[in-house]
Order: sequence, then structure tokens, then C-alpha cells
Amino acid sequence: MQNRKHEESYENIQIPAQLSQAVHEGLEKGKKIQRTQRRKRIGITLGSLAAVFCLFVSYCFANPTFAAELPLIGRIFAKTEQKAYYPGDYSKRAVILEENFTRKQTNW
Repeated sequence: MQNRKHEESYENIQIPAQLSQAVHEGLEKGKKIQRTQRRKRIGITLGSLAAVFCLFVSYCFANPTFAAELPLIGRIFAKTEQKAYYPGDYSKRAVILEENFTRKQTNW
């Protein structure tokens, strides 16, 4: 009996006319926040990828021998390595090696 009373009182609750409008505005606000967060996340990801790419390219230009061994872009840096110019006289610091060591001889 009391359960039935509660059901009737629940059914008789007056719902304001602005409720539908408020729900719609809340959903739109939530969608807008989601869009801005998604854009921010994409921007951070793309910025990080660009920074890593710049560091990688800088490292390859600083070490063309390393870059020449890379499968896809090795040819580009192999040409850069051939054009490298190292001014100065290094013959004063040169050391002549008398023995040729290989990996098999040194047991690495």
C-alpha cells in the first residue's frame, strides 16, 4: 500500500519546462569541452612527433656515418658524408697502428 502511494507521488512530480533546455545546454557544453581536449591532445602529440623528428634529423646530420647505414634514408646521408669537409692538418696527431685487430682475435 505504501509502495503504491510512493509510485503515485513519483508520477505526480511536476517537471519544469526548462529542464529539456538545460539538459541540451549541458550536453553541448560537454561536447565542446571534449572537442577542445581532443584538439589539445592531438596538438601535443603532433608537436612531440615534430620535436623527435627534428632531433633525429639533427643527429643524422651530425653523424652522417651512422645515418648512411639507415635503410630508407641512408642514400641521402651517404652523399652528405662524401661532401663533408674537415679543415686542418691532422697528420701531426695521427697514430699509425701496427696491428690489425678483428673481433675474432679480441674475443669480444
